Amino acid sequence: MSESSSNPSKLVAAAEMPPIPDSSYEPQTSTSTLGDWGDQLPIGFLAEGVFRREIKFKPYTMAAERDLAKHRKGAVEKNPAKLTAVVIASMATEIGPYGDFQSLPFQQRLHVINQMYMGDVLYAYMLLRINALGDEVSFEVACPACEKTSRLQASLEDVDLVIPEDPYSIVRTHSLHSSIKSGKGTIKQLHLQPPRWATMTKMKVHGKVSMGSVKYELVSAAIL
Repeated sequence: MSESSSNPSKLVAAAEMPPIPDSSYEPQTSTSTLGDWGDQLPIGFLAEGVFRREIKFKPYTMAAERDLAKHRKGAVEKNPAKLTAVVIASMATEIGPYGDFQSLPFQQRLHVINQMYMGDVLYAYMLLRINALGDEVSFEVACPACEKTSRLQASLEDVDLVIPEDPYSIVRTHSLHSSIKSGKGTIKQLHLQPPRWATMTKMKVHGKVSMGSVKYELVSAAIL
């Protein structure tokens, strides 16, 4: 199937930036959990002024694993975030405005994933994990006092969500404590949106990771 037939409206992932609300606007959000929200993205793709939140995966079979292995070789060594993008690009059959996601070339699928909001990518990864292995997870936790370790059981379906009800609600206005100067003049306020996954996949993580650099990349990516 061609791209035009799988995406008849010719919608482009992340082509639309969220609108900047008036200063008096109060974000409209609701709360949910992964178990209640189910197979849809918390934010989704902004397309023609509305969120497209569709997300479906093919079954995680050995055939799917063999196909995935062709693309993920070396991804972990370069950047773990790239592996996440590779997995979702390989396994998603429908995502946002793309009704037949697997019909797109693999590199284009990766581009679509990298343009997703970070929270959506993490949510999609948890959905895939539940589909493949169930919702139960466990963690080794060390007591800060006695250093004794114990295993904590949890369910991914209990993950809390904040859902934006409209495109204006993913933008926040932040007034700076000290104004900054740029080529466009003095900046006193910033308009912020959630960073996109490309921020993670483009980070250089070889050797010792600088937390200052990580913070800089995330903040820069959030500025509209």
